[in-house]
Amino acid sequence: MTKTKLTKIIIDILMYADFIFLMSHGTVRNLSIHAYGGMALFALFVVHHILNGWFYKTVTKGKYNTQRILLSTTAWGLMVLMILMAASSVFATGAVFEWSFLGFNQFWRTIHLMSTSWGHMVMSFHLALHVHSPLKKLDEKVQSKIGKILLYMIYVLVILAGCFAFYKTQLYFYLFNTGNWKMSAENIVISYLEYTGITVAVCGIYHLVKNN
Repeated sequence: MTKTKLTKIIIDILMYADFIFLMSHGTVRNLSIHAYGGMALFALFVVHHILNGWFYKTVTKGKYNTQRILLSTTAWGLMVLMILMAASSVFATGAVFEWSFLGFNQFWRTIHLMSTSWGHMVMSFHLALHVHSPLKKLDEKVQSKIGKILLYMIYVLVILAGCFAFYKTQLYFYLFNTGNWKMSAENIVISYLEYTGITVAVCGIYHLVKNN
């Protein structure tokens, strides 16, 4: 593994960890920390795109199969959603920094919560597109019938757990309607487990559907 690839992986992990932390604001309940975490996420987002500058250079080159179309669509979608998150958060600075002249109204709160919720789901699907190949190799390494059954059972259990987390966090509600306050986990660890579980479930669902 090259240093560049390792750096990309580390940046992506940091981005995901920070993103989940920001989604756990209802549990943390500290606007200042939330604001600085958001700025850190945007900085990591910029670094991520600098390191993956080749993507823009190859947009008009080569053929587009289903995999490439999905990867490109989700990548552009995440960019739009990240811009919406950043833009809407600017209008929240008045609630965090005394020097800001900008207030935070319900419209921008709605944009912020919806773009964040959709961002998590699109990010999860984008990750699913990347991990399908490694999971497929793992499937191929398991030769015994019992082993394959156990592996399939693990996929199903992970998906069920993720679906439960999706229901418990009410993320399905905030994708379309943000009129009420966001549900909060009991603590930050549970919040990480819930949102990570949703991502893992999306990866598992895509993998099983793609294999059949």
